[in-house]
Amino acid sequence: VEDQATDRVHRIGQRRTVEVHKLVTAGTVEERIDELLSAKRALTDRVITAAESWITDLGDLELRELVALSADASIGDLDEDDELPVGRRPAGVVG
Repeated sequence: VEDQATDRVHRIGQRRTVEVHKLVTAGTVEERIDELLSAKRALTDRVITAAESWITDLGDLELRELVALSADASIGDLDEDDELPVGRRPAGVVG
């Protein structure tokens, strides 16, 4: 949420530096929320960094396989009686 607010202040093509100040009152729920958001941001940064390094280690063939549609991922050719694996069912598909 804070990143979104910061991004709204900075405009495309803008050359001036944007400073964002966050005011948090000590000993309040607001302070606890700020701590939780900071912890979440740190966790997200660690996960994304790990994922970026994993992706860059993949070869061309592995990357193609990762983004290619497999036979069971094609939903357009399914009959009403066909079942999809759990987690691959589009909204409204039962079976």
